[in-house]
Amino acid sequence: MPATGALLVVCGLVLGVLGKPSPDFCSQILKSDVKPGFPKTIKTNNPDVLRAARHSAESFNNCSNDAFLFRESRISRALVQIVKGLKFMLDVDIGRTTCRKNGHANLDDCGFQTNRTLQWCHRENIKLRTRDSKTHRGTTKKEHSGLTLTETKLQPASPP
Repeated sequence: MPATGALLVVCGLVLGVLGKPSPDFCSQILKSDVKPGFPKTIKTNNPDVLRAARHSAESFNNCSNDAFLFRESRISRALVQIVKGLKFMLDVDIGRTTCRKNGHANLDDCGFQTNRTLQWCHRENIKLRTRDSKTHRGTTKKEHSGLTLTETKLQPASPP
């Protein structure tokens, strides 16, 4: 059984930042009963949910001083909310892998360690989309996206 820790992620993914969500996903959201500002439960195996979970694990790795990389092992809940883009809210278990931080590019190639010395992380991320805007002279300019880390708390994991 892979070592896991709880990671609560509020991850805002927006069109054009990490790659556009699939057209099918966007059309399903628009045709469904999702209302702007109200979160809706979506499938945990949705490709956009998986991408958001991976992005969050990579962000956790960048903030962690652990010698080993972590990756997502299970997504127990996923919500999407229409805001200025799509905001994903995920409950994710992450586990420490056998791969050290120095020189491992692909998390998919990393197996999980078997010990349980993990931490719990509450993380809130907001991503703003890149968009074109008109200047006062009528020309178009790009407004760049940004990542704002609102809060990160690390605590020892509670026993399973």
